[in-house]
Amino acid sequence: DFPGRMDYTWVSFHKEPKTMEKMKVGIIGATGMVGQRFVTLLSDHPYFEISAASHIGVRELMDKAAEMLSHLPPITVYEPEFIEPEIISATADDLNITNYGDVWVIEGPWLERLVSNVNFGDYESRMFFDRTLRSSGVYDRLECLGINEGDTVSIYDLEFEYQR
Repeated sequence: DFPGRMDYTWVSFHKEPKTMEKMKVGIIGATGMVGQRFVTLLSDHPYFEISAASHIGVRELMDKAAEMLSHLPPITVYEPEFIEPEIISATADDLNITNYGDVWVIEGPWLERLVSNVNFGDYESRMFFDRTLRSSGVYDRLECLGINEGDTVSIYDLEFEYQR
């Protein structure tokens, strides 16, 4: 109990009031920027009428809140544990590449994981995908098998036109 104590009535905002008479409300701290914005928002509200806007009692309220917060236990800070990433040796030799005329179908477990983890709507992700295929030797293996520019490459649900 502190000076300037006020009694509060909690209002449920998800239900319409039973009467059309506006509910009178008081705003504490209405002299600040946020308080003034709140006053503006409530000025034309269909259910509330501002009956008092004051800064009286705000300091005491804030002091009491600060005192109550000072009795809370300290915040526990957790340090993240570093987990060494699993290194998967991804090479084109681990893949099954099948040619159906001008369509090349490529399948393999590491490639399936790669496709499922790439955001193809993002340019940088697509470039990562391309670099991974290049560095693992997929393009070199396709060229050794006879792929031509303009052929379709199909990797699970992804299809694209091969370009050197």
